[in-house]
Amino acid sequence: MMVNLSKEEGRLARRQLLADVVYIVCHDGLRQLHQEGRTKLTPAELLLSAREFSNNILSLPDAEEGLADEIADLEDEAKSDDAMIVMMVAVVQIEAMNRRHESTDTHPIIKQILKHCSNHDLFFTLLEAFADKEQKQLDKIRTSLLDYEVQNIRLHGGGSDEIRKLFEYTLDFDNATISGSMALLNAFNNDNGHAYDEEIRSLMAKLKEPKIINADKYIDAHDNKSVTIQK
Repeated sequence: MMVNLSKEEGRLARRQLLADVVYIVCHDGLRQLHQEGRTKLTPAELLLSAREFSNNILSLPDAEEGLADEIADLEDEAKSDDAMIVMMVAVVQIEAMNRRHESTDTHPIIKQILKHCSNHDLFFTLLEAFADKEQKQLDKIRTSLLDYEVQNIRLHGGGSDEIRKLFEYTLDFDNATISGSMALLNAFNNDNGHAYDEEIRSLMAKLKEPKIINADKYIDAHDNKSVTIQK
């Protein structure tokens, strides 16, 4: 189940995995753990090991029933940290598959794996690392789309209602994306005689709100359900 690559195999795997969104999301966190000595496995080896673990689970006639045995097999084969890291990457892989195939509900499997991993000291470290990288990828897409929408409004002379809907849509973004978009939106507001000062103020007010991290989205049973982080 655990994948070990030669130096040349590792190079080839790295290049191929650049097309895998799960590898992109997980890479920075896995690389950091490798550099810190928490694992001797490379990000590519961990990703491929997690892929095999995921495939083994999803190929079972009853994945929920057989999951405990698969976890036990993984933990017998791998070191404690390695097994946990592989399971956390597998969660990202299974969730990605769940998004592609909406008819397949794998959330009960994900929940079981997260419960099993929740007491490990790397649990929240990996959750935050993976979520942060995924958010950065999403931020790039959102900012590009926002820029496209602004340019489209300018090109076609969109009315004020359309523009206000754009600002309202932006309010649903996370703070990092709003912050990254403010220069663009301020410039648009300036170009239009400060007609959208009220919308700009609403965005600025949201940036000043405390950030809430709710662990319920990851695992219902964890004791530390939420943390408020002041900006």
